[in-house]
Amino acid sequence: MAFLDWLRKVLEIGPKNEPAPDNTSDPIPHPDPQAIVPSSIGNQGVRQDPQKRQRFIDLFHEGRTYGDIGEVFGISATRAQQIARRLSKDGELTGYPRKRGRRAE
Repeated sequence: MAFLDWLRKVLEIGPKNEPAPDNTSDPIPHPDPQAIVPSSIGNQGVRQDPQKRQRFIDLFHEGRTYGDIGEVFGISATRAQQIARRLSKDGELTGYPRKRGRRAE
């Protein structure tokens, strides 16, 4: 029975057939729902923000690597390449795909 007493204490359950006590204080903190900003508002992506999109295109045409472009925007090189592919597909970026090999220094 010691285990059941311990379990009741941990779960804050009273003895048999007694309702659990009303816990008015919530031990888990919940963030303010208005403090959470959706990414579409607080951090617009490269393709959605016209200034970021133009900066991306300029960096691409300067011959920067996807890694360099990714560092500027805080994204991975793979994500930068995905964005370039999509901008090319949408007709906003010329020169994609790049020829493989090292870039001219």
